Parts: sequence; structure tokens; C-alpha cells
Amino acid sequence: MKRIVMASALAMASAAAAPVGAVCTRGLKAELPITFNGLRPMVPTKVNGFDKTFLLDSGAFWSTITHEDAAKFGMKLSAQGKGYEIIGIGGSENTGIAAAQTLTLSGRTIAASGSYPGFLQFLLGSGSVLGQNILNSGDTEYDLGQGVVRLIQATGCDADQSPYWARNGTAYSVIGIEPVERNWHIRGQVIVNGVTMKAIFDTGASTSVLSLPAAARVGVKPSSPGVVPAGLAHGFGARSRDTWIGPFASFKVGDEEIRNTRLRIGDLGGDIDVDMLLGADFFLSHHVYVSKSQHKLYFTYNGGPVFNLSVQDGAAPAPSTANQPKLADAESYARRASASVARGDRADALADMAQAIALAPNESRYLLGRAAMYREGGNLALARKDLDAALAIDPKNVEALLASARMRVGADKPALARRDLDALASILPADADEQRFLGGLYGDIDAFEPGIAHLTLWLDAHRQSGLRAALLNERCWLRGLAGRELAEGLADCNEALRGNAKDGAMLDSRGLIRLRQGDLAGAKADYDAALKLDPKLAASLYGHGLVELRQGQKAAGDKDIAAGIAIDPKGIDRLKRNGIAA
Repeated sequence: MKRIVMASALAMASAAAAPVGAVCTRGLKAELPITFNGLRPMVPTKVNGFDKTFLLDSGAFWSTITHEDAAKFGMKLSAQGKGYEIIGIGGSENTGIAAAQTLTLSGRTIAASGSYPGFLQFLLGSGSVLGQNILNSGDTEYDLGQGVVRLIQATGCDADQSPYWARNGTAYSVIGIEPVERNWHIRGQVIVNGVTMKAIFDTGASTSVLSLPAAARVGVKPSSPGVVPAGLAHGFGARSRDTWIGPFASFKVGDEEIRNTRLRIGDLGGDIDVDMLLGADFFLSHHVYVSKSQHKLYFTYNGGPVFNLSVQDGAAPAPSTANQPKLADAESYARRASASVARGDRADALADMAQAIALAPNESRYLLGRAAMYREGGNLALARKDLDAALAIDPKNVEALLASARMRVGADKPALARRDLDALASILPADADEQRFLGGLYGDIDAFEPGIAHLTLWLDAHRQSGLRAALLNERCWLRGLAGRELAEGLADCNEALRGNAKDGAMLDSRGLIRLRQGDLAGAKADYDAALKLDPKLAASLYGHGLVELRQGQKAAGDKDIAAGIAIDPKGIDRLKRNGIAA
């Protein structure tokens, strides 16, 4: 992979070389507030004065921004990066460079200056991440469990061999890492079943994953006893990859060892020279300090599961916030609550969010955060109460209107959901990212015309997004349900399936389009392929049965239709209601 070598963008502070015997000092250059979207750590910024939230990605060698945002923010495009590639788990992308005049982090604005050649620079890609060109400006402290990352200027600290928060006797581990400035990744070693492996510490990977070749070296393959499918992994690039969860006798990093654990395994991509990604799940369960000058990584264990798996790894329960320090302000409590949710610790998250609301009762974001926690925990009445309170404070709050519409769709209240969606449609800019959610929710209540229209707005404005295939599939499906624009729907599904040939949902959508068109052979081929990937895909069973009936195979058709109804009667009812029936 070609890389672009440039000076660091984050020259917030500078220090002369420390004299021998100097006292260790650590100056705080920036404290980045982190909130979680699932297991994705997100950091708010401003680019050229425009608000923008980035994924905090310690596994990215350089920061990236989407083509659409670069144009919206008035960034200057450069020919310097043409011919370069960004490589990730989902494949690779050719890229150029977009230059910003200013970047604001945690309230501090970095501007182009004589010490930096022209402007702050981002690679153009399908996602927006803050990478190592910013995170590697000095030492970096990843305290994701408390919702913060600190960029630190360390001076005279080469002999300081412990993390500052562990001075009270807290146990800690340390490992050597390759010089970060050599390859712009945090690379160290882990030991799996007694075999040393190369690992990248990667906050941009939601979950940790061991490569298939590395797992095979210690005798674990997808076909091995005890290994179970774990769904598709999505990363930078358009491709998705299968993953599995398998048993391992031992995982060790530094002095920390987990015995009889389970690890996710999968294809990391042929161009990634590493055995394992230690993802955001690892960072949430640890407090991590990367010492750039020492080429070392220090960490302490926060408690709770180390890896985010459908089968728990046997780690101790997550610590209660009752044993954690009191915080100074509402925002700090809200960030810690977000981290607790990401770790599956909803009770402590609710306690922290209650503190945030008590300190700032008129801040709608905190009410929305608690509403989401209640909703995920199944307490819909309390979620509704917090949503209504948030909308009373801010009736045009996009997040609140979306959450309200989702709840009403889920509660089968289409008229009330339509009211929320229409209110949202009246205030959203045409190129807003939320257009994709709006389109999907309109579709969920069978309002096909606005659903397709809002998905089209998003697709027209996001032609290079890594989410494009999924949204094309959604528009294809809505066109199939509506029985309209079938040729366009087929084109949508064909484009979505490029690079995603093993996606059963996309095959199912194309099968529906072909069924509507009367192409029984094509529909049957798609349904066969979808059911081979997932034999319990209800819509494909039902569609397959309809094809069989129309081909005169009544017994087989009745059997498949009955099987589809048994799995998802509500979903099949919807198909029938929209004229997809024998």
C-alpha cells in the first residue's frame, strides 16, 4: 500500500528536547470527548467551522473524510494523493487529498500556518475517521470507559515505567510496540494458544477479530468443533466478510491472560499484514496509554468482558459506577453512560444519565440518551416519556423525531409515525444523512412513494459512501413491495450485489423484483441462492413457494409458503397486503 508521508497536523504544543534527569511532565494538548454509536467511538469536531462527527480510529494511518463532506465544507482538493489507496477489512479505495483551513478539536481550533504546509489534510474516502496523523502527535491516552481520549505532550518521561493512574498500586501491564511513526499503526504482540501473533490496536474496529490464517495456525477453523457463525463484518471498503466465534485455550497480552475464552475469527483482507485487530471492545474494557517516545503500550483492566461476543468470555462483571469517581459536569456523566451502554452495562449507564439530567434538566440530548437506553431495555413507557420531554424542549430536534417515529413504527402506529416523519421531512436538508433513515421508516409503514423519494435523495448525495449498497438494496426492496419502477429496482439490486454476492437479503430483494416482473427462473435462482445462505429467510421461502405454485409444483409451493408464514407471519402478511400472493 502506498502511503502519504506528511508532518503531523496537530502542532498544538511543542517542547524542546528534555535534558538528562529532567522531571517527567505530561501536558494535555487536547481532551477529545467520546460518545458511542454501538461500539463505534465518535468524536465531535468542526471542519472549516462546520460541525462534523468522526469515528476515532487508531487503526487508520491517516484521517479521512467523505467526498460529499469535503465539497460541503469547502475543502480544497489536491492532486497530490491521486493513485494512493486506503486499505481496510472491506477492501480498498483509490483516494485523493482534501485540505481544510481549520480543524476544531475539544474547543481548540488548529489553523493552517507556516509550520504546516498549506492546510490540514484528509484523505478522501467513503468514511470519515480521525486517524494516526492526529492521534500520533504525541502520547495518547485511551480512556474510552470514561468517554475520553487525551492527546498528551510528554517531556522527560523515558524512565517513567508505569501509567500515572496506576501509582496507587493498581495492577498494570506493558508491552513493547513498533515505533508508531514507522508505519502509523499501533502494532504489538499477543499470544494465542501459546503462539505469538502480530496485532494492531484499532479503535475503528468495533470488535476484536483474529485472522483466519492465524486461527488456523493454532488449530481453529470455521469447520472446527465449537465454532459458530457470527455474521458479516463490515469495515472500510465496500465488501463484507463472514466471521465466526470459536473456543481458544488462552489469549494473552502483556501480563493479562484469559483462559478458555472465545474469540471472533474472520478474513482481515489479503493486504493487511497482521494476525489480529484488537478493537473498541478491548479499549472499552481497558484504560490504555500509548507512549510514543518509549515505544510502549501500558494498560489496566476496567472489568467486564474483554471481547464483545454473543457468547460471553467468562470475564468478571462490569464494575459499578458506584465505585467510580464522581464527575464534574453533566457532559462527563453522559459520556460515561454512553461507554457503559457500549459495554452492555445498562444499569450503570442509567444511573450516570440520571445524574446528567439532574445537572442539566433542559438539555434534550440527555433525555434522548436515556430514552434510547429505556427503549433498548424494553421499557417503552419510560422511553416515550423522555422522548416527549425532549420534544417539548426542542420540537424540531431531528434525533428526537427519528426516535419517536421508530418507536411508533415498532408499536404499529403508522398514523402517528407518519406525523413524525412528515415533520422531519419538512426540516431536513436534501443531502442530510438522516434522509436514509427517513426513507426506510416511510417504507416501513408502506408509504412507498416518499420512502423511495427520500432514499433517492440520500443516494444522489452520497455516491461514494460505503453504505451505498445497503441503501440501494433497501430502495430495490421498496420498489418490489410497491410493484413500481421494477426495471429501476432490478438495477438497484444488481449494483448492490456487486461485491456482496453472498448477501442473502440482497438476493431476496432481487428475487422479489424478478417475481413481480414474471421472471420465474430468475426469481427462483435468487431465492435458491438466498436460502442456501439462510434456510430460514421467511420472505425467500414464501417467494420460492409462489414461484413453485406458478410452475405447477403445488405440493412443494404450499410447503415453502407454510414454512415462510410459520417463521414470520407478520412479514408474509405484509407481502400479501401489497399484492404478492398466489
